[in-house]
Amino acid sequence: MSDNIISKIEKEAEEILNEAERKVQKIIDDAKRRAHEILSDDSYRNDLERWRREYEEKIERDVKEIILNAKKEAELLWSKAQNSVQNIAKRIASIVAGIEIE
Repeated sequence: MSDNIISKIEKEAEEILNEAERKVQKIIDDAKRRAHEILSDDSYRNDLERWRREYEEKIERDVKEIILNAKKEAELLWSKAQNSVQNIAKRIASIVAGIEIE
């Protein structure tokens, strides 16, 4: 009879240990899953932040280049306009003075 009691106690202890192992494994699996989710979220956020910075830097470079090109074009147009005004002024002066200027 004592063997039967010992056997029942051993069986119950084994069931308790097995249940504890399942619970521990579930906790570990849940922790791993959650850690993976957190790391994935952080990685995703870090990637988004890096891409945002790179995109902003590219936009800034592009804008600076566009502004530089616009300034060059404006200076060229201003120079052409000044030359045209000077040529017109010379023609008017020559007409008024009655002399021919080439």
